[in-house]
Amino acid sequence: MSWLFLTLAFDLMSQAQAAREAGRAAEAIGLYQQVVAQAPQLSEAWWYLGTLQFEARQFVGARNAFQQVARLEPTRGPAWAFLGLAEFETGLYPAALRDLLHARATGLTGDEQLAKSALYHQALAANKLGQFELAVRALTAFASANEDSPAILEASGLSALRLAKLPADLTDDEYEVAIQAGRVAFDGMARRRTAAIAGARDLAERYPRQPNVRYLLGNLLMGEDSPAAIAAFQAELKLSPRHVPARLQIAIEQLSAGKARECATAAAEAARIEPANFAARGLHGRCLTVLGELPAAIAELERAVQLAPDSPETHFHLAAAYSRAGLAAKAAAERAVFQRLSDQRGRSGN
Repeated sequence: MSWLFLTLAFDLMSQAQAAREAGRAAEAIGLYQQVVAQAPQLSEAWWYLGTLQFEARQFVGARNAFQQVARLEPTRGPAWAFLGLAEFETGLYPAALRDLLHARATGLTGDEQLAKSALYHQALAANKLGQFELAVRALTAFASANEDSPAILEASGLSALRLAKLPADLTDDEYEVAIQAGRVAFDGMARRRTAAIAGARDLAERYPRQPNVRYLLGNLLMGEDSPAAIAAFQAELKLSPRHVPARLQIAIEQLSAGKARECATAAAEAARIEPANFAARGLHGRCLTVLGELPAAIAELERAVQLAPDSPETHFHLAAAYSRAGLAAKAAAERAVFQRLSDQRGRSGN
């Protein structure tokens, strides 16, 4: 870039800053657009353009601006957060979830409000995409801080009832049960188990035909009353015979009780219903490993890893199967992947 163009860009930058500080947002946006046209490598110009457009609800423009900031400064966590938020507002939910997760992994220290907004929208995007366990991991942070705003309870209810929707998409009837389920789920995440279980039982009585209410109850009972948990999951299956998560929870309880053959049968049926479900494949492989059926176990666990290469637990269980089969080098490689992914999860808080 010539000296003349760079001088012009910095002059426009000064004018844009003055307009921004004076509250003349539209004028500032126009000036920053001129700056980035002259000097597209000026990250701060893109940043201020993006924040101004975001505040003005010009989300398409904001998304483009923050894409440029993220390209120029790939370790700038807030840029990834605003990018994800702009993508969410434009309905690009897979991209929003990906970039909000990346923002948290990159770091959002120093801006608590942005960090909370990113976490909340991560939960909403995960719910919308049917990734309910990922949504719960995000919402647990709010439960740990006892931040039970109506918005958090709505999101928690969507996760608990496994509704792949946004709060604004709920019907009046769905909203009524979702907000109650959200309170139950929030109490569970906040480790108020007695209140959560009581609330879940009441919910099951009030809404006997509502899918996932008994699944919620079963999850709360796991580790406390295994027979009652299994009964709740079985009741869910009577209402929803193809409910894979309920089948997997029953299989997990069976494996914990030393009933590996029963676990393998239940997990295999779950994998038959949803062949691309990595959790079903992985649990089936774990059961087969315990039974000593190692070739079949390894095949299932390798398939699970292919389906979910970023799941630390799946690599861990594949390593265990390789080890039992005497495949030391493969076992070591999988343990290394497990450790790397676990460290990444620890840094990102997911």
